[in-house]
This record gives sequence, C-alpha cells and structure tokens, in this order.
Amino acid sequence: MSRPWTKKQIRQFGIISDGIIARRTGRTIAEVVAEREARGIYPPAPRRWTAREIRLLGTMLDTDLAFRLRRPVHNVRSQRVSLHIPAFRPRPKYRYWTAKEIRLLGTMPDADLARKLRRSLAAIQSQRALLKRPYIAPRFRPWTPKEDRLLGKKPDAEVAHLINRSIDCVKARRSKLGIADRFAKVRPWTRTEERLLGTVPDRELARELRRGVSGVRLRRQQLGILKVVHWAPAQDRLLGVLPDHEIAKKLRKLLQAVRDRRWYLGIPNPAPLVRPWTRAEEKLLGTDIDRMVAARIGRTRDAVLQRRLLLGISRAG
Repeated sequence: MSRPWTKKQIRQFGIISDGIIARRTGRTIAEVVAEREARGIYPPAPRRWTAREIRLLGTMLDTDLAFRLRRPVHNVRSQRVSLHIPAFRPRPKYRYWTAKEIRLLGTMPDADLARKLRRSLAAIQSQRALLKRPYIAPRFRPWTPKEDRLLGKKPDAEVAHLINRSIDCVKARRSKLGIADRFAKVRPWTRTEERLLGTVPDRELARELRRGVSGVRLRRQQLGILKVVHWAPAQDRLLGVLPDHEIAKKLRKLLQAVRDRRWYLGIPNPAPLVRPWTRAEEKLLGTDIDRMVAARIGRTRDAVLQRRLLLGISRAG
C-alpha cells in the first residue's frame, strides 16, 4: 500500500516543484503528479528572473550558473540568448575544410591525419564517413583465408605468434567463426561430478574434485541446484511469517539463501514488492479517469493505465 499523504506535504503542492517534493518524500514524480492533479492543484509557475540573476548571465559557464541559481541549464541558456548576452566561453568559429585537406582523407591513419591537420579525431572520422572515403591505411589488418585455416589446428598462443597478432584477437576471431578450441585446458564435467553438486558446500566439493570454487559455483548455478545451507526445523517455521530481510538479519544468513530456501519449500513471499490487484480494484477500472481511480485505490496513474490496458477495459468518457 502507498503511504498516505500528510497535510504538510499536501500544502507544498503548487508551491514547490514536483521533483523536489518527490525527492523529499521518497516517492516517484509520477506519484506526486497524480496526487496533485487528483486534488486539482496546478503545478508551480516558473520562477521569474530577478535583476541580480540577469546580471550574472555570461559571467560564468551556463552549467555553473544553473547549479548556482538552481535552474535548468536550458533555462539559463535560453534566457541569455534572448537577452543577446555573449557566452562566457564562446564556441570557436567553424573551420571549413579545404580541398587539400579533403584529398588527404583516407591516405593515412585518422589519428595521424588529425595531428597533422590539428583537428580532432572525431572531426576526421565524421568528414571521411560523410564523403564516403575508404580507409586506405587502416590500423586493423584484415584476416586472410590462410590465417583463418590455422585457427583451431594449433593453440591460440602459437597461432598468434605465427601470424603476428595478439592472443585476444585470435580468440575473438576463432569464436566468431565458431571454431572450437581443442587445446583448451577446461576439464569437462562428468555425470558423477554433477550429482555431487549441492550435496556439500562448494568449497569442500572443489577441494575434493580438484576444481576451482568459482567453477563449481558456476556449474551448480547453471544446473539450477541450490547452495547447501543447513536449516533447522525452527528456522523453517519462520519462513513466510516474517519478511525475508528480517529473517536473514535474525538468523544471520544471506538474504539470497533465505529466498532460495523459501522458494524450495514452496512458501509464498509474505511481503511482495508488487502489491497484487484485487477484484474490487479491478472493478473500479474504467469507471472514472485513471488519475482519479489511482488516487482512490492508492496506486500510480501509470499502474492503473497499464492494468486497464492489460484487461482490455476502455477508459471513462
């Protein structure tokens, strides 16, 4: 259930912005807007510019002034432009491309050309792409059919040494072509080892099977096997009676362990994060506008809209 609104919070509607009220009350902006509109209160009018604030325009960056005056950046920029006040740090004049510079595009790496022409790397790349100039001097060497035939026939490190590439580059190319690594040192899991998962703690099983703890944990999670946690009958009786986080704090167990144990025993969550819809609430859908129904049943307008559309109920009016 949503928390009730206090009189002090309601008096702030129309005076303070919805975002500040949401931040102070710990609610979403949609909830604040729905409650304000349900009470027929208009949003606060934009704050007028004072003479002191206008004198500060152009004396610092728009972002810094917006933070100082607690105004949006676009509001500060539009006010400065409307008053024809120059920016504190004017944007440099656009430097047009010459025919000589355009002829150099694609003849050398973009980074080298950017240093030579004293332009940014993004400007070189965007201009070359705009003119559809091919990259004649790429830094990345394309793969040849001869190099592709070596993949998977020798270890990745040896292939990388032969073709003068990095090991990561060889691994990525082999994975992209769907070639299996026959020289991998990963030991496959057997049926006998998989039956032992979940019977003892992961650390003990890893020591027994001579595997890494992370490998045992990952394989157990892939097979959907729960972690071994010793539970007493008295502890099981608390599940479903108290919220999971309270049980975890009381029994000094991990929250995920409490959730897994409750799910394993088929016990429903006593405190779900999402409040289920009741028959009485669903009957109210479509009888009035969404924001009025939301205010009546203590839900957000978006939640009412989504539920109404899901049930195929037309809106009121």
